[in-house]
Order: sequence, then C-alpha cells, then structure tokens
Amino acid sequence: MARYTYSQNDQKFIFAHTADEKQVFFDTDFNMYQAPYPIFSYKNKYFIYNDKDLYGAINDRLEIAKFKYPVVDYYYQNDKERNQVSENQKIIFSLFKFKTDAKSDKYGIVNFDGKVLVSEDNKYDEIIFPFESHNSVWCNKAKRDVILEYVNKIFICKTKDKVDIIGPENKKIVSFIAPANWKFDFSDITVNHHLILRDGNTIKLLNLKTQKIDLETTVTKFSDDIDGGYSDREYDYKNHSVKMIKYSKYGRLIFEDSKTVQHYDLNYDPFLQTTLFMVKRNNKYGVIDAYESIVIPFVNDSLYTPDNINFIAKRGTKYGVLTNKNQMLHEFVYDNIKNIDFNKGYANQQKVLLVTKNKKKGILDFLSGRAIIPIEQDDLNFTEVIQGRKNKTRTIYGSYGEKQFSIECDTLYREKNLPYWCYTFIKDGKKGRIDYYGNLIDNDRNPYEITPANQENDKTKSENNKDYDDYQILEGTNFAIVSKEKKQGVVDLSNVIIIPLIYDDIRYIEKGYFECKQGKKTVLRTPQNKVFYEIKNNSN
Repeated sequence: MARYTYSQNDQKFIFAHTADEKQVFFDTDFNMYQAPYPIFSYKNKYFIYNDKDLYGAINDRLEIAKFKYPVVDYYYQNDKERNQVSENQKIIFSLFKFKTDAKSDKYGIVNFDGKVLVSEDNKYDEIIFPFESHNSVWCNKAKRDVILEYVNKIFICKTKDKVDIIGPENKKIVSFIAPANWKFDFSDITVNHHLILRDGNTIKLLNLKTQKIDLETTVTKFSDDIDGGYSDREYDYKNHSVKMIKYSKYGRLIFEDSKTVQHYDLNYDPFLQTTLFMVKRNNKYGVIDAYESIVIPFVNDSLYTPDNINFIAKRGTKYGVLTNKNQMLHEFVYDNIKNIDFNKGYANQQKVLLVTKNKKKGILDFLSGRAIIPIEQDDLNFTEVIQGRKNKTRTIYGSYGEKQFSIECDTLYREKNLPYWCYTFIKDGKKGRIDYYGNLIDNDRNPYEITPANQENDKTKSENNKDYDDYQILEGTNFAIVSKEKKQGVVDLSNVIIIPLIYDDIRYIEKGYFECKQGKKTVLRTPQNKVFYEIKNNSN
C-alpha cells in the first residue's frame, strides 16, 4: 500500500513508495510498474534517478534518457511560472544541466536524447534558454518565419562583458559586447537576420549570418519596417516637422525627407505608406525599394510622386508619368505636368493632371489619361472655380470639368457681396454681368438692387404663387422649387417652368444642380433641364 506519492495535475501516473520502501508507478488504469532506478526528484514530468554514482532522467512515459553524469539537475527551475510556458517552448522541460566533474563550477546543457547542446567546458557565467514574447509571436509572416529559425534552437551565453549566441550542434552563431542591462528578445530579430542591439539612443544592426555590424547610429524612433528595411523618425517640435531616415535591408542609408505636421502621431505618420524612395545618383533621379532594387531607372532629371504609386518624371525638356512598375502612364510629350486635387473635400474629389503642351494647357485624368478639359487653353486658373482662357474667350468649367459658359471679354471675375452664380466681366473697358449658366444680367446693376422692374417681378411672382400648393424661393438664386398635387418642379422668378412638376422630391445642391427623385430613380438636372448625372441606387 502506498504511503507517499508525488502528484502534479497533468501527470499520467502516480509515483508511490510501498510499505517495504519499493518505488512503483501506477498508470491511469492502476497498473503497477516498479521503478528501474531509485528516484531522486521529480519536476515538469521528468524524474531524476540515481544509479550508483551517476544520475539520469526518466520521462512520464517511463522512458530512460540517453545520458548519465555525476551531477544532473533540471535546467528550468521556476515552478511558479511553469504554466506560463507556451506549448511551443515546453521543450525547455526536457533540458538538463550536467557536470562531468562534481567539483567544477561550470555546467553544460544536454537534452533528453543525450545530445550536448552547450558543452561543460565553457566560460559562461549564465546560460539562458530564451522565451518568446507577445511581440515576437504577433508579427508579419516574413519576420515570423525568420524568428522560428531561432526559437528553441539557441542559447544566450553571458560572461561579464560579452555575449555568445550558441545554436545547434553547439555552434557559435555570433559573439558581441552587449550594452549594459541588455536582454535578448526574439522580436529584435528582423526579417534580414539582423539582431537589433539597443543602448539608449544608439542602435546596432548585428548580422547573425556574417557576424558583422551592418549599421550603428543614433536614433529617435527606430523600427524594422514591413517592407524589409529600417527607418527612424525625428520630430522637430519647433518647426512642426517630422523627418524620415530610411535604411535598406542591408543597413545602408537610402533616403531622407522632412514633412510638416502640426502634431506627430505614429498612427497618422505622413510617411506611413512610403515604401519606394526617390534617390539621386550621378545627377539623375530614380526609385529604389528597401532591398535597393531599382524600380525606376536613374535616367530622370526630376521626379515627384503625389501618392507613392505614380511618378511625374522629367527627361530632357519633356514630362511624363510612370507607375511604380516603371510602366508608361503618360508619354514624355508634355512641356510641364502638375498634379492637382480636383474638388478637394467633396465626394467627387479626384486626382488630375494640369498639363502644358505646345504652350496650350488642359486637364487630364491622372490614371486613364482622359481629357477632362482639352489641351487648347492659353491659361487655366483655379482660384475659386476653373476658368480657362483661349485668345479672348474665357470659359467657366463645372466641378466635373463640364463647360458652364464661355464669353469673349478681357477679364472675368467674381465681385464680393454678389451671389456665387454671378460673374462680372470687362470688355472694351465696359463692365457687364453674367450668371453661372451664361445668361446676361442687366449691365452695371447689382442683381440684389431693388428697381421698379424687380418690384414688378415680385408682384408677378406673388400672383403666380397661387398656381402652386407650395412655392419656395431658393435664397441667392433666380429659382423656386414648387409643388402641386404632391409633385415638385422648378420655376424661375418669372414663373417660367425650368424643370417640370413630375418629381416626388427635389433638392437644390451647389452650383445650380437639382437632385430630382422619381420613384427609385435619382438624377442631377441642370437649370437647362438637362440630365447631368444619374445616381445609382443599390437599395431594394
């Protein structure tokens, strides 16, 4: 009958001393087995046994380890943190310290199969089997694959002022002088097999393959990036700018740039999507990536990118646009190219190109090359709206590049305190006014000025109000939305029907467009009652 047992929650047997001092095991079916050797201790599912003057190990399947030494002890001693060891790293429980000379103050490390991982004949004060942290587990796949090449396969071996990393076959991977209080972390291994050594504001990239330092520099916010390179961020609080310093996968400097930001936030870093880098070599510009691979050859006299995807390039006297695959998006036939944000801040915002060719200007769609405004204008102005000039004819374009009206004059502009749809023009020294749709307004008169003619129009309007169930004047315009028998339309202030009363709902939106709904169909109509755009409705 057993009078003494070792017990742990996850063991598959009971170890007991019988009344006559024999050591036996009981499995889960209470089958009894006699211990092959006297058991000395138990920890982490392994027994250490004594055989005369030597010691060995037995696992929970009662298999005997392939080693015996004068001194044997468990490598992992921390019972309190035993349950925190990940399943992936429980291999540590099968590691044992050993000594061939009981009087020696040095020990080696052997695994259950009898393979010596660190020899006893060493100079180390401390031998560490490193565990993974959260950061080394939850990282991108490329980096994770590299880290797994070292997990469960290395030891961090320390002396007073030096560190050796020992790998399989007791082979030294790298040796280096470690910073004070340095601790190994798997997350400091990069996709390029660099080990990042941090010492205050100084970092070193130690190449685990070549055993060389590939980079040593002072940093502020250093990181290994998902593109395979490295970068540092320096924020200038005085000038509100952030500087990016980019290094290649080899640790070589490839790029520096600064951008103005009011407040630096890592989550809204202006360089967050920057993975391609414009570099100057032999007075020519090209684009390389973090692997120093040439993406766009060094044949350009200038380069600019608005989005890190497409690049406006100059070769000789001509400009063109290249993709980040070095494909020709726009040929090198333009005298100048400038990208602009069309309708910035609006739903129909798009990136377009203002191009100059043979002294004529136009606007092209950035990606498709479609001519939004033909390349035939002598000048294009974007002060408030898009205004083009060809000889003496000036043209106003709408928010989609559509032509609103043209007028031959010397100057065309907006005056303060006048409605947005009203333009003032000067021709042959005389001033006139025209509305957004090309209709002339009484010359030299403010449209808001009260005149007998205006008063007469007001009388007409009030009389004609009786023709509708509802009459709503749109402030700052010449229009009113009217309704009759639950249908809506638009009239001008002379009561001329502009849009017939056939719609269920009409809303006025900027620059003279009307959103007209009829059943499930919604269209944008101009004051000329032309359908400008049909809004797709995906709802049932």
